[in-house]
Amino acid sequence: CIMLYMDESSLLKDYLTVHQAARYIGVSAQTLRRWDGEGKLKSVRHPSNGYRYYKRADLEPLRLEYKRAQQVNPGNLFKTAVANIETNR
Repeated sequence: CIMLYMDESSLLKDYLTVHQAARYIGVSAQTLRRWDGEGKLKSVRHPSNGYRYYKRADLEPLRLEYKRAQQVNPGNLFKTAVANIETNR
C-alpha cells in the first residue's frame, strides 16, 4: 500500500473507493481488503484520511477474470464445502 498524492479530480476519475471497486468487480469489500493484504491487488491510501483507493486499470484484469469464470460456470463460481471440525485435524 502506498500513499497517494494527487488532485481530487484525478482521484475521482482514475481511482475507486473500496465499495465502488467491489461493485465494479462483483465481489465484497472484504474480499478486496483480503486480496490487498495477500498482495493480489494493490491499493493506495489517501494522504489526509488514510482510506484505500484502487486504480481502475488495476481492477480490470480481476473484473474480466471474475466475469469469465461466471460465464464458464454460471451460478457455481464458488462451491460451499461442509466440514466436520471434530474430525478435521
